[in-house]
Amino acid sequence: MNESLAEKIERKLSEVNLETLSTDEKDRLKEEMFPLIEEVEKEDGPYILSLKNPVLYLKISYLLLDSHPKKADEFAKKSLKLEKSYGGYFISGKALFDLGDFKGALGNFDEALKYKKTAEVYRLKALALKKRGKTDRALRTIEKALEVEESKEIFALYADTLVNSGDIEKAKEYYSKIETFEKNTYLYDKKVKDLLDDAKKQSLPQNFDDVLKLDEKCVDAWIGKAERYWNIGEKEEALSVLEESENHLEDERIKDKKSEYKRDFVEEELCKNCSGTGNCIKCSGSGDCQNCDGSGDCIKCSGSGYCFNCEGSANCPNCDGKGKTGWITKCEICGGNGVCMECEGELLCDKCKGLGNCIICKGNGNCEGCQGSGGCPDCKGRGVVKTVERY
Repeated sequence: MNESLAEKIERKLSEVNLETLSTDEKDRLKEEMFPLIEEVEKEDGPYILSLKNPVLYLKISYLLLDSHPKKADEFAKKSLKLEKSYGGYFISGKALFDLGDFKGALGNFDEALKYKKTAEVYRLKALALKKRGKTDRALRTIEKALEVEESKEIFALYADTLVNSGDIEKAKEYYSKIETFEKNTYLYDKKVKDLLDDAKKQSLPQNFDDVLKLDEKCVDAWIGKAERYWNIGEKEEALSVLEESENHLEDERIKDKKSEYKRDFVEEELCKNCSGTGNCIKCSGSGDCQNCDGSGDCIKCSGSGYCFNCEGSANCPNCDGKGKTGWITKCEICGGNGVCMECEGELLCDKCKGLGNCIICKGNGNCEGCQGSGGCPDCKGRGVVKTVERY
């Protein structure tokens, strides 16, 4: 007597425990089963199923779940047509989750929980909720999972989700609970690294705040936050971040970065004629020369360290940036181009506070037409009018 298709499948699958198979063993079994699975697909109709046994469909769906989630979902649904069950809803939900259909997965997980409340279904449901941006609901779902079972995976998921919700202190508490199962901080460190990697991809300093709330000794986060401030021209804030970091940790990289920023910050403020000393560079401040009229002070900045000719404005005070002091006389201070020749337009822009590093005008910022915005037909976005109309 010839074996029926159902009997062939039953014989193949009854010989093994699918849940304990290694990956290689499962792959070999799938290869043997594929011809039979294709036969089932050909014989099944929309209203009549060839196997008539929900357990066989369920076993096939479980066998296909890891590598063929779409087919696994199809066979799980066939099993559910014959008989509603926890396994059918769970496998269908897991398959839809792997396919990215999180809404469909949630419906199946809810149905599965009506039959049996397991930590694994709650865990997957929470992950699906997180994928849909439902953080508060995900937290409540994980709390139900913890009522059923406590494990390092669920503690880690709870801690990660608490970070997403902004409850950093409680997150730290649950990361520490992981150590009751395993004496290491791998999952905690991984979350810190994931947050840090995300922050590094962003341009705002505030993106590093979650990292620092979770780990105030993360050197890369402090430096990353300072660099973002520095890059957008907020140099004092960048230095403030590095100084604050020293309240939490000691690290040579922090010290080196702080020294580098302080050096650059000072250099950009210095008067070019006296290098910021306020003393005449021709006589080293002794006063024994005509360059400073014997005062020893830089006549360009009156000893302030800032350019005196334009008083830090970078607009020529003699010609108001127009390039002429009379009908045809060229301005001696700006040479007729409207830009102070002493500081070359580096000290006007209020966005860079005279440091010359404004991200909008690139430190020029002295075009009368665009007021340093760079969006001007007169200066073609350069912030400086290089060509002056002559009479």
